[in-house]
Amino acid sequence: MIQKFGLYDFLANLIPGLAFLWALSWLAQFFGHTPIIPVSGSIGDASVLIAWAYIVGLLIQGVGQSIVERIVLAVAGGFPSARWLLNIAS
Repeated sequence: MIQKFGLYDFLANLIPGLAFLWALSWLAQFFGHTPIIPVSGSIGDASVLIAWAYIVGLLIQGVGQSIVERIVLAVAGGFPSARWLLNIAS
């Protein structure tokens, strides 16, 4: 089944990406460097910022998912749903 790309999918990647880029830019300015993504207020700059934020959001999601999955598997001793789906006699 092919899933449709919706507004939720877009925003779920865009917002963490924007937050990460904003934090990186703030830290760069705090330590005296130039902003990472200079924005002059034009439509072109806004489009580039949205594209970069979406890509960064996708990368954050992938890294976060792999880290959280490893932690859950280590703590639970496997996928938690396996205990409920498989009929294992103890």
